[in-house]
Amino acid sequence: MFGDEINHRGHLRLLRRHMPAQQGLGMTRAQLEPMRDGLGVRSRQAFEGSPAHQAGMQAGDEIIAVDEMNVQNALFHELRLSAAPGVSSTFRVQRADGTHDLTITRVARPG
Repeated sequence: MFGDEINHRGHLRLLRRHMPAQQGLGMTRAQLEPMRDGLGVRSRQAFEGSPAHQAGMQAGDEIIAVDEMNVQNALFHELRLSAAPGVSSTFRVQRADGTHDLTITRVARPG
């Protein structure tokens, strides 16, 4: 799970203390996970009412590109998908019914 997706207040305090570079970044509220051998990205969950959910992201979506940058063969732990609140990105996802472009605008972190 990406550090910017943590929403529990206790975890947020730890994030602010131990990962100051993450402060000021927005979040999509989608829980992402690595695919095969750590390459590629899949959506594990898009939290109800979140920017990712509102854009149409679903559990199991394979993210194949972000802002036209192919991420299929990128190492999951090296991807930097965070950005400031209000910044939108287009996530191209693959699922059983085809390929979809989802525009997700990040929101500010709570607290």
